[in-house]
Amino acid sequence: GLAARSDPAWGRKLPRPVDDYVSESYEKRWQREPPATAPRVLFVAGSNLLRRIRSADLLLENLWPKLDLVVTTEIRMSTTALWSDILLPAASSYEKDDIPNWFTLLSPYLHITQAAVPPVAETKVEWEIHALLARWIERRARERGVQGFNDRHGVLQRLDDFYDRFTDGGRFTEDKQSELIAEVVRKTSFVDASFDDMRTTGFRRITGI
Repeated sequence: GLAARSDPAWGRKLPRPVDDYVSESYEKRWQREPPATAPRVLFVAGSNLLRRIRSADLLLENLWPKLDLVVTTEIRMSTTALWSDILLPAASSYEKDDIPNWFTLLSPYLHITQAAVPPVAETKVEWEIHALLARWIERRARERGVQGFNDRHGVLQRLDDFYDRFTDGGRFTEDKQSELIAEVVRKTSFVDASFDDMRTTGFRRITGI
């Protein structure tokens, strides 16, 4: 497994085996333990899971056979998309108003992109994809009389009002990507500009962290 690869293969010696550190992290609640019930659906958005994780072949060997469905939102045919049952084609950076890059102290600027052209063919902005999914999940839950489900902590997760909560009571519906991003910038306390202010410059230096 992954532990066997982590200890000797990297040519480094740790005071304890990797498994010991993992067990300690569970005991001290530094990270959550895997759920008792194996996941049945994997929804991947904003990441190329099988490209970015080391020993991704172990995911294919151990996780993928347990899954009933793998759905990926992507702008291209990535490795994860190739191993997915459903690919939801997403709009690229110049087909939507967005904040594509997270800033760091090495690059203390908030950058934006603006829609130069509409999404091509069947592609949609990720917010539209997710909001439409939320709409249909809520609709099906109501049709079937399902209020929600209890998560692994025993907490009820509502489905019959999922779309309403997802869109903040209808403020940011599937066609409100630009308004949503403007709101994100407005609530970002360390940027002294609005999204519209940055339309001419494309960026603004952050004023704090």
